[in-house]
Amino acid sequence: VEVAPEDAPDLIRRLHQRKTDLFIELIESGTLPLRPGVRRVMEEAERLGIMLGICTTSNERSARAISSGLLAGIPFRFVLAGDVVPAKKPDPAIYRLASQRSGLRPEQCVVFEDSHVGAVAAKAAGMYVVATTTRYTENEDLSMADVIVDCLGEVDGPRANVRPGARSPVLSDGCVHARDVLEWFCREETNP
Repeated sequence: VEVAPEDAPDLIRRLHQRKTDLFIELIESGTLPLRPGVRRVMEEAERLGIMLGICTTSNERSARAISSGLLAGIPFRFVLAGDVVPAKKPDPAIYRLASQRSGLRPEQCVVFEDSHVGAVAAKAAGMYVVATTTRYTENEDLSMADVIVDCLGEVDGPRANVRPGARSPVLSDGCVHARDVLEWFCREETNP
C-alpha cells in the first residue's frame, strides 16, 4: 500500500491507536498475563511500605489499563506515561520526574526494567536497576543493570534464573524478593 507523504502522519496515528486498542483488549480479556513474580514483588513491596510507581513509554491510556487492569489493587503513588515528558527512554526524563514526584533521591529508587533503553534511562537518572529479560530482549545488552534475571520467579511456579556473569542478590528459593533487593541495594549504598 502506497501512502502519500502528506497522509503518513494520519496513517501512523491511526495505526498507533489501533495497536493501543488491541493491547487494551488483551488486558481486559485477561489473555495478556503478567510475567512471573511481578504482582508478588509489588505486593511484598507494598507490605514493606515501599512506594510504588509506574514509568512507561506507553501512552497514558495503556498505562492506566495496566495499572487498573493487570495490576489492579496495587497502590501506585504515580503512573507516568511516555507522553508526560519531552523525550522517551533512553532519555532519563521520565525517571527524573518519578524521583521528583516521589520525593526520593535517585539513589533511593529501584527500577524494574525489561529493555536496554529502559535500563539505560534508569541508570542515567542515577537509579538502581533490576532487569528482567523477555524473549524479545534476551539478546539486548543489559550489562548496565545491577541485577539481571529472566523473570522475578514464583514460589509455586517458574523460577528466576540469574543471567550468567551477572551479579544478583541470593535467590534462595528461585525468586527475587522485595526485601532481598532492598537489603542488597542498601548494603551496596553503604559499602561501595
